[in-house]
Amino acid sequence: MAAGAALWGFAALAVFVDSAVAGLGVLAVTAFVVAFSRPYLLGPFVALLLPAGERVHVLDADVAPLEAVVGGGAVGYLAYVALRREPVRLRLADWTFVALLVFIALSTLGAVDDSDRLRELLFWGALGVVFYAVGSHLRSRRDLSLLLVALAVSTLFEAIWALAEYLDRWSDRFSLLDGAIVYPLPQGTMGHPNALAQFLVLGVLAVLALSLAERGALRAIGFAAVCAGSLALLVTFSRASWIAMVVGLSVYLLDRRTRIPALAAGALVAAAAGALALFGGGAIGARISSLFNGRLGDLNDFRLQLARRAARIAADHPLTGSGHFEEIGIYAGRPDLATHPHNLFLGLAVFFGIPAALAFAGLVVLALRAAWKAFRLHTDTRRLTATGFLALLAAFLVNGLFEYPFWNPSLTALVVLLLAVAVKLDGAAPKNRARPA
Repeated sequence: MAAGAALWGFAALAVFVDSAVAGLGVLAVTAFVVAFSRPYLLGPFVALLLPAGERVHVLDADVAPLEAVVGGGAVGYLAYVALRREPVRLRLADWTFVALLVFIALSTLGAVDDSDRLRELLFWGALGVVFYAVGSHLRSRRDLSLLLVALAVSTLFEAIWALAEYLDRWSDRFSLLDGAIVYPLPQGTMGHPNALAQFLVLGVLAVLALSLAERGALRAIGFAAVCAGSLALLVTFSRASWIAMVVGLSVYLLDRRTRIPALAAGALVAAAAGALALFGGGAIGARISSLFNGRLGDLNDFRLQLARRAARIAADHPLTGSGHFEEIGIYAGRPDLATHPHNLFLGLAVFFGIPAALAFAGLVVLALRAAWKAFRLHTDTRRLTATGFLALLAAFLVNGLFEYPFWNPSLTALVVLLLAVAVKLDGAAPKNRARPA
């Protein structure tokens, strides 16, 4: 009844105030109801709404609809815990996330003091609640299947959007400097081609990891998303994400059941890439060739400049970070402005401080340990899922050498969601049981 009254209120807002405000309210209330009534659906619901991370202008502020989803879901789950007297049992990973939140809060006392810092803290706090909820309520095979479907839908959505953008501007595309520069590039709903590429890498590898434990229609849906996402990743022209995907897929060589398919897929990809590079594959062929020509070293000079600049900032503001980053340099022969270090942990140190970077590193280590433990202990489909998450985490870390993901709400939420699933892998095996009515 309260949710229904709120929805009527938002309808009035849409008519008399602003439809965007009303839309955000509807998303927040829906997420609240989902988290309060069916907390095991919170993870899949957030995964389904991952493409809603693009910011929209609402009442003199830029807000991502995904922020409303995560915030409403967090409040709903807190209400569920309080009213149902759900016992709160924090694991080591949860305490590590709490430490991360404390250090992010500490960073608001640093050099930059504005409302965006507070919003960022609130977003990470809401993600911390989602992290705990997913880890606490991922209890059955059905839960993993629901998460698979939600991630597959989001990945398919982004892939189809990216491929449509690529085809729509086919005749306008050009490359310069031996493939170092390619324009125009697909962006999907992410607002940037590199963010889209990172999203596709993580989405494809997560869907693949979960699909290997399924059969029938669910596996088919997952594999369809993997194929579409891989093709869309190709047309993002992101060399860093291409490398990360190759590294991630090579982890499948660890398991004998996936070794032959991984080798076959690798040989096929290598042959196709070689053919495009050697025999003129347009912009894609030029981009692949750029990985092996002498110009790549020149391109990396700017990234090294960014890394040195980030290290100096982190050293000057070790506890709180600076909250701000701008560096102008020469990339591919022309001036370029970077608003974040192109590195995962250096970016965390710059924006939130070195303790926050170390806390997040601890969270990744716990996820790797859980996936490796599940890989060592199990011999059934759970081993395949663990192998898939080891592949995902390896790709995430490699991509983190080249890009900083947390400037994008969708990437931030996806990373937190997948880490929550990964740290759960070393727990009790999910049972194939139905939910109580």
